[in-house]
Amino acid sequence: MGRFAIDLPEDFKLEIQSNRFRRVEIEEYPNLKDAEQKWKSRLSEIEKLKKPEGVKKIIIKEQPIERLGKWARGVLYYSDSFADDECAWEFLVSYGRGAVLFSLKGGLLEKENFMYGRVLEVSKAYSPRPFLNQPANHPFYTEHGVIELPYKRQESTYARFAGPMEMKLEIDMSETHEVEKVGILESLAAALATNFVPGVDVEKIRGHKRTVAGLKGEELVTRITADMGPKLYFGWKYNGKEDSGEHPEIRISIQQAPDGNLDEKIKIWDAALDSFRPAYKR
Repeated sequence: MGRFAIDLPEDFKLEIQSNRFRRVEIEEYPNLKDAEQKWKSRLSEIEKLKKPEGVKKIIIKEQPIERLGKWARGVLYYSDSFADDECAWEFLVSYGRGAVLFSLKGGLLEKENFMYGRVLEVSKAYSPRPFLNQPANHPFYTEHGVIELPYKRQESTYARFAGPMEMKLEIDMSETHEVEKVGILESLAAALATNFVPGVDVEKIRGHKRTVAGLKGEELVTRITADMGPKLYFGWKYNGKEDSGEHPEIRISIQQAPDGNLDEKIKIWDAALDSFRPAYKR
């Protein structure tokens, strides 16, 4: 996912993954049998959106996109019901056995050619799995494909896995323009000092600096007891470097896990963090 990889036990199942690359949102349909119908359905959804005042038709234009996938269609439409100068470009690209929707929203209509070029750049660099060749040049992995472009701006990945013992592991990575000076350990200390939630007891099980994938971050494992009983929290955070795809801000966590089986859960947690690694060549 994104520019990193992780190994998890087989009984962890991916529940959701979302990706944004150079502001372009990527929605994948790996088993879509009728991409033409999906495109008609998407146009119908757009046509039902509320139009800005004075605009008669929400779709500005629709057109085929040449030399992209098996076939591709694009649509430009008004994206803000309160503004007649904001728009969105969307491409649906069919790959035969599946399709991908690439969306860039919230741009100015006068910049629509630039927006079109951005979506075209990202969609042309995308390849669905299985790959014909192993990605080698600046890979950014989505759930079902890869984009081979270096970091430029605004990319992020979020994934959530459901595992045993009601554990839900979340990974959130995004570029940062201003590196936070405070880590999770200092944040917890400040919260405890101010009695942040009266009646809530926090027991620190583990809290220290921990290097993961060569990145110097901080780890925190706590037991939090409130009205609903004790819950376990596991967290690791790396603050990242400014405007970097290889050093984004990274948060890995298991939140609100039921208390109990602590040793087993810590073993799973440690193995997951130890497996986390770059998916690119350093």
